[in-house]
Amino acid sequence: MLDLFSEVSQETLDIASRRVWRYAEAAVIRRPETNLSERFRDTSHLLIESIVERLQIYELHTRTGTPMDINYLSSVLYDLWMPCYLNLITDPQMTLADHDAMLLQRITPFLTYVFDDSTLTATRLSRTEKRA
Repeated sequence: MLDLFSEVSQETLDIASRRVWRYAEAAVIRRPETNLSERFRDTSHLLIESIVERLQIYELHTRTGTPMDINYLSSVLYDLWMPCYLNLITDPQMTLADHDAMLLQRITPFLTYVFDDSTLTATRLSRTEKRA
């Protein structure tokens, strides 16, 4: 999962500079009714959908034994990633390695609390995915 967020962060910097992303983020906050803001929201939704797609192929077991709502989980993971990404684009000294370390520090404890040890050590494809 961390690799997905790392890739997204890297690809955004391949598309535009940190300065451009800071400007875009600020413009979205200042003017939420604009086309740019709408496209940003759409991009956020698409990223969450990508997380859902990545997660739903796996057999995930929670510590409580209850099923996990993958849409909710994906939104939470996105919410954990976003502050790390904002740090990446606002701190000129932050490297992608620093960003990845921050992601690891934020996301790993959450996953450890949610998923059982077998899921964390050897995530398997779900039964329906194996047949596909």
